[in-house]
Amino acid sequence: MNANAFTSILKSNLPEYSIIPITKQSCEQVMGVFDSNQNFFLLTEGVPATLSGCQANVNATPPGFDIQSKLYIGFWINNRCIAVLDMLIGYPSPDCIYIGLFLVHGELQGTGLGHKIIDVLITASKDTGFNNAKLAVIENNKKAVTFWEKLGFEKTGKSSTTMCSGAKVNVITMQLDIQYEKGGIVKGI
Repeated sequence: MNANAFTSILKSNLPEYSIIPITKQSCEQVMGVFDSNQNFFLLTEGVPATLSGCQANVNATPPGFDIQSKLYIGFWINNRCIAVLDMLIGYPSPDCIYIGLFLVHGELQGTGLGHKIIDVLITASKDTGFNNAKLAVIENNKKAVTFWEKLGFEKTGKSSTTMCSGAKVNVITMQLDIQYEKGGIVKGI
């Protein structure tokens, strides 16, 4: 499955939002989400979010990964970007999605918006045959760890990684086993 097909599924399940791929040209309009989350960027990158950082992320993938399977999208309402998702489809294994970044506009955090989007994302992943959702959270980002745990993700280990800024950070790896259960319930949702 490629990013366009996955985006279509999200659009059909979240009709109240415009879901638009983020391009280098549209990053300026997405910066409101990044600017409202400067504490996140200072924690993870050690520097504030920048337009050039947003633009660099448009094509950032692991070595050898097919860019057609990268989903970098904004969720919009009333011509305002309110959330950003960066996800790899079929990574690190074909039956897995990998959430590289998920940010909700700072003014809308705590409203249930993030949970709603991720619930739909996980359900869409399940419905299209994926078995796992994985991600990594900066070790000292307790707020993010709590968010993902509430959605059913479990800690699977610790490692270190190098951020786009070159900063080396410790991360907690997390995973949600997406299971087909009676009644279409997804574990953790």
